[in-house]
Amino acid sequence: MGRRVRDALLSLPCGSAIIDGEVVACKKDGTPDFRALHSGNYSQEILCVWCFDLMALNGDELRPVPFVARKQKLEALLRRHDHPYVRYSEPFKNGEQLLAECRKRGLEGIVSKRKHAPYKSGKCDWTKVKCAQWKEENKDRGELFMRPR
Repeated sequence: MGRRVRDALLSLPCGSAIIDGEVVACKKDGTPDFRALHSGNYSQEILCVWCFDLMALNGDELRPVPFVARKQKLEALLRRHDHPYVRYSEPFKNGEQLLAECRKRGLEGIVSKRKHAPYKSGKCDWTKVKCAQWKEENKDRGELFMRPR
């Protein structure tokens, strides 16, 4: 993780937080550049972290709390912080529309969680749907793009 991203996370307006997120290298238009990140061919200035879930805040364990409530707390925290290197992953209502937009932008796909589910480590009930075109374009990269979830 880049120093700027680390410093941005350390400056969150809270005593402590455990956040589920992903460090991403972005192109100039703001879309993720997974090849740059995995190859190490990027500058620190294009790194950011996309935040998906909040598992603990100021010592309060949030894993048993429904996802929708964790998401609200995460949004409130990140809105107060408002830092360009720390980004909030908005919830979505229409998965088909979101997947179509991912296809248009050449993105990998989407991960969805049940809105009333607790946070579970390891094997969980999250659903990951990859765009067919992304899978085809990256089939020779094999394990390079396989990330545990």
